[in-house]
Amino acid sequence: KPRFLIEEEEEDDDEDKDASPSSGGGEEGDSGGDDSSSSDEEEPPIVHPQPRKWRRLVAAHGGQRVEICRVPHESSVLSLSPDGRFCSYQVLSGEFYEEANRGEWYVCELTRGAVPRKISQGPLGRVGEGPARFSHDGARIVYQANHTESRPITQHMDLWLVDLRAGAPAAP
Repeated sequence: KPRFLIEEEEEDDDEDKDASPSSGGGEEGDSGGDDSSSSDEEEPPIVHPQPRKWRRLVAAHGGQRVEICRVPHESSVLSLSPDGRFCSYQVLSGEFYEEANRGEWYVCELTRGAVPRKISQGPLGRVGEGPARFSHDGARIVYQANHTESRPITQHMDLWLVDLRAGAPAAP
């Protein structure tokens, strides 16, 4: 029986590596001017974005490891379905204390190359601190969240049931 592991990794964007400051000095065709002022000026620093961090869900069995899916580093509250076909997790989006528990829920099928899909509907709102729960057969999942537009940060949350075969959540 395979074990599922979560590993941390960093991924650099190759496109950003080629960006480099231009060589010093003027270009041909520069209009004449006072050269003394341009030699003392410094070019602004080039800021490269930090590498995007990921978490990988890996299946390990018989000494081999197979990457199942990648989830953003900000993801948390990972849970696996009892039948081993799906994992769920939430991604928190708030950078401020007041928004600390605002986020969205995702489900990923545990097959190689699977793409996670968002199951939370409506506006970004408060999500529960506990994991989402799968039905015994893995066909449905229930999660706790507040998708109310008028008060998205309130402490009151509803339970949302999603049929993974249909993809849309039922009303609370």
